[in-house]
Amino acid sequence: MKERDFTNLAGFFILIAMLAVPVSAANSIVLNAGNSQSATVDTAVTTPPSVIVRDAANVPIEGIEVTFTVTTGGGSVTGGSDTTDSDGVATVGSWKLGTTAGSNTLTASAANGTTSFVFSATGTAGPVTQIVKNAGDGQSATIGTAVTTPPSVKVMDAFNNPVSGASVIFSAMPASASVSGGSQTTGSDGIATVGGWTLGTVTGSNTLTATSGSHSVIFSATATESANPPTITSISPAVGLNTGTISGVAIAGTYFSSAGVTVNLTRSNRANITGTCTRNSATSLTCSFPLSGADDGSWNVIVTNADGKTATKSSGFTIIKESDSDVTITSISPATARAGDDFSFTITGKDFITSMVYEIYLYNGESDNITADNVAVQSATSIKGKFYLNSDADVDTYYVCIKDSFGGIECKKNLFKITTNKVGSIEIDSKPTGATIYLDDVANGTTPKTIDDLTIGSYKIVLKKSGYQDWSKTVKVEEDKETEVDATLYAAPATTATPVSTTIRTYTYATTPPVKSTTAAPASQKTKAPMPTTWAETPAATEESPVEPAFIVGAVCLALITLRKR
Repeated sequence: MKERDFTNLAGFFILIAMLAVPVSAANSIVLNAGNSQSATVDTAVTTPPSVIVRDAANVPIEGIEVTFTVTTGGGSVTGGSDTTDSDGVATVGSWKLGTTAGSNTLTASAANGTTSFVFSATGTAGPVTQIVKNAGDGQSATIGTAVTTPPSVKVMDAFNNPVSGASVIFSAMPASASVSGGSQTTGSDGIATVGGWTLGTVTGSNTLTATSGSHSVIFSATATESANPPTITSISPAVGLNTGTISGVAIAGTYFSSAGVTVNLTRSNRANITGTCTRNSATSLTCSFPLSGADDGSWNVIVTNADGKTATKSSGFTIIKESDSDVTITSISPATARAGDDFSFTITGKDFITSMVYEIYLYNGESDNITADNVAVQSATSIKGKFYLNSDADVDTYYVCIKDSFGGIECKKNLFKITTNKVGSIEIDSKPTGATIYLDDVANGTTPKTIDDLTIGSYKIVLKKSGYQDWSKTVKVEEDKETEVDATLYAAPATTATPVSTTIRTYTYATTPPVKSTTAAPASQKTKAPMPTTWAETPAATEESPVEPAFIVGAVCLALITLRKR
């Protein structure tokens, strides 16, 4: 046999030996990618799960078939069978989670081994597609009170999974009804509950609408008549003239019966004045009263429901004579303000009626009236309120006017002034510093100082400092500018003393001792020195010398001694 034949035969046996070696069996299957993901229900996870198949020596095995099977959650796969590549990796085509929110699992198993790997994923609820009533529908409550169970809703997706974190808005009808906590967010159970639902003040049907996105649901409740007696909280206007019928008297309170309400003005020893009233709601009545010829003074207001239950507001209404409605305006404080200012004011005067509703306004005949807010009568001599001046209000002097409920108007001329809101400042300094500043005769600190927020115009400035002459000047303040004032103070001149008249006495004595004789000794001679006509300074009065008496006594003694020696 030739050598070539032997070579071919050897190659054949080698090939047979190779084909006879079996593929290694899968010893382990481990995670490669795609575990612990989450996705919206009924959608695929982002990363298709994959595994690595290894043999007993932990070496990746190529060519092993791996099957991917959904085990929980109700999802599905595509490409559920795959053969490992050269890296031992097998990957499922896709994994779509089930329609129920929660846990999903997928198992990967090798075809020629007993090992497997389980993938897990979480399905989350989809977008809101429905909102349903959960609790609190079909209740009833007394008008103006809250239902017992606050209504709640459940928000879900297309597969009835509860949607957490969804916004829900609750709104009530009719207008007299109200809600508290009207904006809510669903919890993990998809439920949102309104804070509270107070029914309206009219008996009958009430509704509450809960809305999430474009989806909504409506609750209903019934408002029933109250068994409580009525109450009166306010009456406006609470005063009327006895010259005719007053209409539009608004009475506010609670539990006004839908079955009928009667309102009377009563006073001791006087016939009742019965009103003609309309019940607007359980909390509102509108009445008119015939007051012609009625006694002036305070009257009680009594509201009576159809069941006989009543409410009384003692001295709740005042009837006045036409002459008593006149008022007098004395002053307003403050009496000036800048355009753009908001300020409270007090008007003093007399004959103000505490139960009267007054309108207070500023009038100048050239622009619209400026009407006050929050007007309240404090007493028969005082009214308070607040003005809100526009920044473009006319700079002018205004009348202050009071209009009563009957249309009567009282005005006082030139009582209020609106000044410009254009301002500037003055910077004042002096040499020496520390001078007191007087701005239009009002003390305003010491130099140096900058005075801001001054209305434009002219101001008189006076500076005073002890030991210095007063300094003054009139300066002009311009809008958004700072006017500088530098003053030099001069020392005040010395005060000139007034001369004082002084008498100077000069005494002349004999130089020779007197001789004892019967002739009396000569008397001291006195002369007056001429008065000086000018002085450099005021001289002090010259005192009489204390030496002169001693000198005289000494001279007498010396004369006596001389005589004795003789």
